[in-house]
Amino acid sequence: MLDLVIRNGLIVLESGVVQGAVGVKNGVIVCIGDAEQSWDAREVLDVEGKFIFPGFIDPHVHCWDPGRGIRDDWYYASRAAAAGGVTTIIEHPLSIPPVRDAETFERKRKTASKKSCVDFALWGALIPDNLEKLQEMYDKGAVAFKGFISYCNEDYPHIPDSTLYEALKLSEEKGFLLAVHAENAEMADTGEKRMRSLGRRDPLAHLESRDEIVEMEAVNRVIFFTEQTGGHMHIVHMTIAKGAELIRMARHRGVDISAETCPHYITADCLLLKERAGFAKCTPPLRSAENTRAMWEYVKDGTISMIASDHTDYLYEEKLAAKHDIWACENGMPGVATLAPLTIDACMNAHGFSAEKTAELLAANAAKKFGIYPRKGSIRIGADADFAIVDPGKEWTINGEELYYKQKWSPYDGWKVRGAVETTIIRGRVVYDNKVVLAEGGYGQFINPREI
Repeated sequence: MLDLVIRNGLIVLESGVVQGAVGVKNGVIVCIGDAEQSWDAREVLDVEGKFIFPGFIDPHVHCWDPGRGIRDDWYYASRAAAAGGVTTIIEHPLSIPPVRDAETFERKRKTASKKSCVDFALWGALIPDNLEKLQEMYDKGAVAFKGFISYCNEDYPHIPDSTLYEALKLSEEKGFLLAVHAENAEMADTGEKRMRSLGRRDPLAHLESRDEIVEMEAVNRVIFFTEQTGGHMHIVHMTIAKGAELIRMARHRGVDISAETCPHYITADCLLLKERAGFAKCTPPLRSAENTRAMWEYVKDGTISMIASDHTDYLYEEKLAAKHDIWACENGMPGVATLAPLTIDACMNAHGFSAEKTAELLAANAAKKFGIYPRKGSIRIGADADFAIVDPGKEWTINGEELYYKQKWSPYDGWKVRGAVETTIIRGRVVYDNKVVLAEGGYGQFINPREI
C-alpha cells in the first residue's frame, strides 16, 4: 500500500505536462500513472484541474540565524517558504558568525535542523581570508561559496580582485562553484556619498547612486576572471539586461557562468521604489521599466536560468524610517513566500511560458546547478516526493500579514496575483494546506550534495 496518492492533476514533468496521478512511498515518488489509476493508499488527494509542480527551490534565502535575533530566523523563513510552495531553501551565509569554516558551517546546519520546516541546503561564505577553509566546508556539504565584490558589512568584507582571482583558480582546480554579488564597490560607495552630499534623500536617489554601470562593470570583471581561470561562477540577483547580454556572449564562448534574477527585477521597476521607499529598497536597486521589459529576453532564452527571492526580513520600523530619508534603512526585503506565485503569474499568464519551462526556473535548474538533482527539482521515480499544488486560475491579493513572515509585511502588499499555491508537500507529507502551515520546526532535512 502506498502512503499517498495525488490524483487527477496536471503533472509538470520535465518533458511536459500530463494529466495523471503520482504515488508516494516512504517519502519518495514510486509511481507515475494516468488519471484513472486506483492504487491503494493511506491518503488520497484529488487535485482536479490543478497543477502538480515539483516542489519549488529558492536558491537565495537569508535567514539571519544564528544572528541578531530580532529579524527573521529559520523557523519563520521556512514557514513562509512552505506557504509559497517552496520545499527546499538554499540559504546564503549572511548570518553571525559568518559561515567561514567547518565549525561555523556545522553551527548553521545544527541551527537549521532544529528549526526549519522545509528541507534545506547551505552556502558557505567566501571572504578575504578563508580560501584555505573552502575545502572543509565543501566536505561538510556546502553547495557553493558566496562573496561580495560590493561592500557589505564587517562580518562579510568586500572581496578584492586578487582574492576573487585566486578563488576562481581554486574553483577550477577543485570544482567549487563560486557566486558573487556583482556591484563595483567603490562606484556604489562614491555614488551614495555624492547623493548624500547633494541633500538627496528621496527613494530614487538610491537608484541613481548605483547606476547600471556599477553592476555592468562588476559583471564584466567577473566574466573576465572566470574566463581567464576556467573557474565556475554564478551571478546572484542579476538586474540589468546589459549584464545579461555579457553573460550570454560569455556562455557562447564556453565560459562556465550562470545567473539568477528575482521577481522584483522582472515584475517591478523603480516606480515601486518611488512609491514604497524603504519597503522596496534593495541592492542592486530596482531598475527602469524599460530594463525590466528587456530582462525577459534573457529569461526566455535561458541566459538567466533561475528565479530566486533574495529573501531577508527587516523590521517594519526599519523600513518605515526611510519614508523621508532613503538612507535610514538597510537594503533587502522579504520574498520567499511570493517567489513562486509572482513567477508563475508573470511567466505563464503574462509571457506565455509553459508550465515545464516555469518549473525549470523555479526548481530543476537550481537543483542541477547546486548539486541536489535528481533528489530535488523534478517529478520522477526515486526523487523526493516534494510537490506544490497550484490553482492556476485563482486570483488573490498579497497581504504580508498572511505570509508567515516574522515581520508581517511584503513589498508587494496589495498586488493582485493569478495563480495560487494551495498545498505544499515535502517527502510525502502535507506541510501547508488551505493557508495553514502544518509542519513543525525541525521537520526539514539537510540536503548534502556530496551524498546524492
